[in-house]
Amino acid sequence: GTNGASCPACRAPLPEPAARAEARGPTLLEVAAYANDTESVDKLLGAGATQELKEKGSAITPLMWAHWRDSKDAVAALTARGAQLSNGDLEGLQRLRDMHRRNSPPEASVGT
Repeated sequence: GTNGASCPACRAPLPEPAARAEARGPTLLEVAAYANDTESVDKLLGAGATQELKEKGSAITPLMWAHWRDSKDAVAALTARGAQLSNGDLEGLQRLRDMHRRNSPPEASVGT
């Protein structure tokens, strides 16, 4: 049949949001943003991916991961296409920074 009705292995690939929900993993756009892979970010955005492609109920977006990893080029590519940090992103970034500070060794004092 068409689209795998009689052959499950022949099915067309799931669209990204459905694939992510099924696999419970990050979207390709999130991975590309996290890695500062602007070529992939541009291709995915050109193919129709948006920062809203996230699991229902998740406040994490590709832009948040790009900011966390200091992926400046990915941040620029995403914001040029209209992406903005959500309130959930800002809260997530603050929590990540707080956890990073708590788990970082104390800085050595000057003169010791």
